[in-house]
Amino acid sequence: MLGSLVYSQFLPGNSWLHKLDPRCKLTLLAGLTVGLFYLHKPHPQLSLFALICLLPLSVGVPTKMLRPAFLGVLPLGLLTLSFQAGWGPPPHWHHLSLSGLEEGGSLALRLLELAMLAQLLALTTSPIGLCDAAEQILAPLGKLGLPYRDLALAFTIAWRFIPVLAQESERLLKAQISRGAAWEEGAWHRRLMTLTALLTPLMIRCFRYAEELAVALEARGYGQTGRPTRLHPLRWRLADSLALLCGLSLMLGLIAWERY
Repeated sequence: MLGSLVYSQFLPGNSWLHKLDPRCKLTLLAGLTVGLFYLHKPHPQLSLFALICLLPLSVGVPTKMLRPAFLGVLPLGLLTLSFQAGWGPPPHWHHLSLSGLEEGGSLALRLLELAMLAQLLALTTSPIGLCDAAEQILAPLGKLGLPYRDLALAFTIAWRFIPVLAQESERLLKAQISRGAAWEEGAWHRRLMTLTALLTPLMIRCFRYAEELAVALEARGYGQTGRPTRLHPLRWRLADSLALLCGLSLMLGLIAWERY
């Protein structure tokens, strides 16, 4: 069900990952994302995947909270693997390309790792911290005349609206089923047409939420000052520098392992 989605859900805690500066975590995520595209051999990727699977245990996050991220990209990974294996270059084994299998498996594993890292970031970082970190990282764009503060706020709102829309969709789906709607019966085009009964009220809810959010921002004086104050300002500590150094060094070590 849609209610199983836990993207952008924050779990408060006191672990070392919770205490890291959000700017450090965003920079680490960006560095690991770039580094992943330099990994193609199975051994470095599997080693990194094992470390990512151990991270939730070290910060007290239940592994079931990462399951939606895993299952969300699994169909895309399997589709990529099937295409690579079926139409890849020789040599072939039973009409399957061996090099395509390796390349498709590498890409599928890369998608899983990115999804799990992003989910772990959301679980261990408050939305306000993410917004402040994104705003400060995008601050140099302000010299070019870009509204970096609005971009950061839009990113955070979009991130936070994922579970809200999921819950609304599940509520509307249950309401339609209780009124006799048959979502799993009939031809595919009939089921596609009945989908409008779900999309129309969902869009109305989205516009209503957007209007309420705009009124709330205006009531709180958003945009009235160029230098807004913060209740909990971000502070970069020695632990953040060490974590950033260790994370980037680990990725560089995996890249060097693949090269040699």
